[in-house]
Amino acid sequence: MYTNLFFYFQALITHKGRASNSGHYVAWIRVGDGDDDVEEKNTKNNNQENVGNSKWAACDDTDVYPVSEAEILKLSGGGDWH
Repeated sequence: MYTNLFFYFQALITHKGRASNSGHYVAWIRVGDGDDDVEEKNTKNNNQENVGNSKWAACDDTDVYPVSEAEILKLSGGGDWH
């Protein structure tokens, strides 16, 4: 059985509107660092030294633009931030 699993939050989708079939959706994605070595990432991230250094992008219809991790954290709990 696996005992030390790490999951990396890579993306989320938010919705602003009254119903799921109307309103506006935005995708928020973590911009990769080009390092796909999961074992190495698990070792590096085990001490939490990379917390707060993530790069993100918002995909809003045809607009794609960078956003800070602080802006991603504002999405916590929902609301109409975006």
